[in-house]
Amino acid sequence: MLGNQLVATLAAGAQKALTFTGTIPTTLSSGSYYIGAVADRTGIITATKKGNNALAAANSTAISPGADLVVTAVTAPAGANLAQQVTVPVTVKNQGVGSTVANFYVGLYICPTTTISTSCTLLGNQIVSTLAAGAQQILSFIGTIPTTVSHGTNYIGAIADRTNVIVESNEGNNALAGSPTTIN
Repeated sequence: MLGNQLVATLAAGAQKALTFTGTIPTTLSSGSYYIGAVADRTGIITATKKGNNALAAANSTAISPGADLVVTAVTAPAGANLAQQVTVPVTVKNQGVGSTVANFYVGLYICPTTTISTSCTLLGNQIVSTLAAGAQQILSFIGTIPTTVSHGTNYIGAIADRTNVIVESNEGNNALAGSPTTIN
């Protein structure tokens, strides 16, 4: 329910125009929805017909969640050795129009390509409390380069909401690779 209004009395054959202001829940999945109204939703009025109290708009409304998490910066080192501990600052931002509704994880990964995904090697993760629309947070990761990583050029990057707990308006823009890191 997006809202309700009380109509005190309505004479036979009369009508009353109402204007509603409601908030679309941020937990609603993206998609097309019909917005409608129900007269006497609590059923307290005695009426000759009860089956005609609801009406939906003729056209659907496209809804997309308000949050949109992105990684805007990953400051990876230019070089590192196997088994070396590295510090990597990561900036995560909610560029959406609504707040996140739960805590979420940001994961730090190392990968041989610029395509950072959960199939890359996880170096660590941090939890972020809810982020308001337009807010950002800088995280400082400390991770150890695994001995299983190939020598040569690799990329350290991050994924916002790596476990997909936040419904976002764009789920495809959560990862970012930093500059190349040469692993010795």
